[in-house]
Amino acid sequence: MKHFDGSKSFGPFSVLFNAIAGLHKWSDEDKKVHLVAALEGDAAITVLGLRPDATFEQLWEHLQQKYNGETQKQQARDHTP
Repeated sequence: MKHFDGSKSFGPFSVLFNAIAGLHKWSDEDKKVHLVAALEGDAAITVLGLRPDATFEQLWEHLQQKYNGETQKQQARDHTP
């Protein structure tokens, strides 16, 4: 499993993660464990700030909101003359 640190878009990571989860028929609890294990850096720190009993769906939604939006904003800044 590739790691995700938040420095790039969440999209490619999410496609790969979902493909692997589907192949292995992971439960939501399995997905939560594998997701947390795959996070590094800022992304890992981000989920540590959530409730310990947060569900996989809550973690996933939080990461999507933070890193798809943040990446798009950074790309816009990088391409602004």
